[in-house]
Amino acid sequence: MREEFMFHSFNKQQDAFIDLVNKSPLDKRKVVPAGFKTNLLWHVGHVLVVTEFHVFGLADLPRVLPENYQNLFAHRTKTSDWTEEPPTWEVLIAQLKEQRYLIHETLKDKLEVSVKELTGQVRFRLMKV
Repeated sequence: MREEFMFHSFNKQQDAFIDLVNKSPLDKRKVVPAGFKTNLLWHVGHVLVVTEFHVFGLADLPRVLPENYQNLFAHRTKTSDWTEEPPTWEVLIAQLKEQRYLIHETLKDKLEVSVKELTGQVRFRLMKV
């Protein structure tokens, strides 16, 4: 039951995110608004990178995104630092949908296992609110 609930919740959140970002005008997706360091394309890529880290990286599982995504979309990166052309919007959205499938396949039948058992150690830090 936990697995069904978790995957359903994850799917709903991802669907809402994709629906929201896809509503942005095509000509605004690469524009960096005044006072910001990144654009909407960066945010879509950032969601991919962070999700991969939290699901695959913390569990010491192989990562599937191209290595250059770290340089493009990781924390503390910004679009003005890009030295290469980022993937297209369509590629990033397709990868979000593929990532969902990979997460389901990787974690199915494992959601009853504690993080400590899965990784061999606890690797999370509590954040002050």
